[in-house]
Amino acid sequence: IFATGSALCALKASTPSGRGAVVAWGDVLQGGRTPQGLEGVRHVYSTRGGAFAAVKEDGEVVTWGSSVDGGDSSRVHELLKSRGIRDIYSTDSAFAAITFDGGLVSWGNARFGGVSPGTDDVARRGGVVQLCSSSCAFAARCADGSVLCWGIAEWGGDCRAITEDLKEVRCLYSSRQAFAARRVDGALFCWGDAGSGGNTEEVESQLMCDIAHVYSSGNAFAAISLDGQLVLWGNPKQTRLEAIESLHGKVLHIYATNNSFTAFTADGTGVAWGA
Repeated sequence: IFATGSALCALKASTPSGRGAVVAWGDVLQGGRTPQGLEGVRHVYSTRGGAFAAVKEDGEVVTWGSSVDGGDSSRVHELLKSRGIRDIYSTDSAFAAITFDGGLVSWGNARFGGVSPGTDDVARRGGVVQLCSSSCAFAARCADGSVLCWGIAEWGGDCRAITEDLKEVRCLYSSRQAFAARRVDGALFCWGDAGSGGNTEEVESQLMCDIAHVYSSGNAFAAISLDGQLVLWGNPKQTRLEAIESLHGKVLHIYATNNSFTAFTADGTGVAWGA
């Protein structure tokens, strides 16, 4: 089952003929009514603002719901049809798709990422290999290790201030309004809203190398270094952990909700913190 802000959509199990049907209910203006005859669906995606996007078995993308939030893909319909969609991501009001040839196709609210970087810019970087989204912006890791981002600038849509640092990037992560990029050398760099983890000044020296794992809640990040050090930054309500030193070198994995984290150690002990 998939959801927008005021509607739900269920993808039924495929029938013997291989056709996956979709059923939606809720606010019609936010996707509560599916296009007539929609079958053969492989996966469904949604925006919080009120739109659904369904990828069919034949590669066709069908959208419905709020037109300004991604429910109208007519502007890019031919691109979606001709280039083949590998995966789709969403912000609150826009969709972005990676094509099989490494290209980008976006639609929806332009301010929230509905208009992606130009084809030539993407091609010069070798195409997109990873796409990541916050609530208001997208970030794409390209084959040459560089990063492209677009959407609301102050909430992750502009990384130009640290362009020189975003080289040989291995993986991208996101909170609700910020992004983090981990390089091949283990250094971690962030941008976006400071209250969501976009500012690492207080922990910068701990993130300059050897970061092995990164986790995110709605407004904060947690990282574990190769030697087991635990690093937290972002919203103080989600990063306040008095016993952090007692966890250094012991944490095996971290799980996150929108407002909290829980770390598990080698002996099975769980330690939780956050709002």
